[in-house]
Amino acid sequence: MKKSRYSHFLSRRDGKVIAYNSWTGGLALMEEDKYKDYCDLISNPEKIDSLSQKEEYRDLVSKLRHGHFLIDDPVDEFSQLELKNRLDRFDTSRLGLIIAPTLACNFKCEYCFEEVKKGSMSTETIDSLVNFLEDKAKTVKTFSVSWYGGEPLVRFDLVEELSLAFRDICGEYKVAYGAGMMTNGYLLTREIAAKLKNLGVSSIQISVDGPKQIHDKRRPLANGQGSYDVILKNMTDIRDILDLNLRVNVDKTTRKEDIAELLTDLVNNNLQEKVNLFFGNVEAANEVCINIAENCYDNKEFSKTEYALHNLALDFGFRLEKLPSPLASYCSAQSMNSYIVDPQGLLYKCFNDVGITERSCGNIKTPVDSFHPNLFPFLNWNPFKNQSCQDCNILPLCMGGCPHRIIWRKEKLENNCESWKYNLNEMLEIICQSRLKQRKKA
Repeated sequence: MKKSRYSHFLSRRDGKVIAYNSWTGGLALMEEDKYKDYCDLISNPEKIDSLSQKEEYRDLVSKLRHGHFLIDDPVDEFSQLELKNRLDRFDTSRLGLIIAPTLACNFKCEYCFEEVKKGSMSTETIDSLVNFLEDKAKTVKTFSVSWYGGEPLVRFDLVEELSLAFRDICGEYKVAYGAGMMTNGYLLTREIAAKLKNLGVSSIQISVDGPKQIHDKRRPLANGQGSYDVILKNMTDIRDILDLNLRVNVDKTTRKEDIAELLTDLVNNNLQEKVNLFFGNVEAANEVCINIAENCYDNKEFSKTEYALHNLALDFGFRLEKLPSPLASYCSAQSMNSYIVDPQGLLYKCFNDVGITERSCGNIKTPVDSFHPNLFPFLNWNPFKNQSCQDCNILPLCMGGCPHRIIWRKEKLENNCESWKYNLNEMLEIICQSRLKQRKKA
């Protein structure tokens, strides 16, 4: 046996040690004497097998093997990780669609990369989507949908029509079906939430930009009126119906006191144990967003702010659900059987390319070309050839980072590392604190 290259150990003030493995996501709290035993084991790798047979080590070794902290000598973790990534990219048993029934929106966000657009999916596009699923359902085992826009609830009727068709097809072919939605939350009333749940939508992601005075300035309604109060009320009204994921957008103008005000509003509405709260780094994702670039953090800068804000949320009693979880691929853009569908039926691989028609990889109305040239950059991009990724002990958490930044934005690979690269120890500590608090409540 030998130690895993992806293990992390962090000493706490209480004398215990946080043990984390980025390959499995295994997280445990070790007594200091057990950690010393582990250090004794790995200091004599040639003796691990024999020592593991002794009674004082047997239970510890069993648990360390279970969490992947100790592995068998022949195991090449890096090669296994690369194979896992390849299998995931070309797994055709899963189908994933991110669908925009419309790019129209009831908001006029000051930084939105999408121009004000009208129009929604035509009957022809809807029929093509249904036919596409019916054909794929004969061979896939799972089908997942994420609704987005624009604002998808502006055309809830189309969401409903397609969801009913999807559910029927998946039922007929015995395909597991699941759905989520990204929404600004303004139209998400209790009645709509109940309908969404019945349609198979189980989780919702809502974005806010801070407390009322900031959010209403940055994310007003199209008529200029504020949206914050209605969103807060809607989240309160639907908290027992759908899983709520609340993304708080963060850039260099975000102040700690503003986030504290937002958290106070959420606590006053008894949402601290009902929302999965996380802080999202605002990015200048394409050429249209250049006007906000100077206010955007790079990932290394953001890592410090991310830790500070999650620590603040912990003080306010929020559950911290953003865990460093191992990935097979960075995102769905790298999956051969995953597409974004815009209202015209155009297919894309990445959110950041929607609307840039020269980066489309087909149309839902015609047979999908598996060899379309716009698929190759995402499917063929391989971080495993890069020395810094080969040497990185958190590679399973980011798998090389966002391919779009490298392919189209020409970022340097060293600037593409996820924030875990810089704040993993600090985040593990507050995750541990959060879990210990939840355990006490239970």
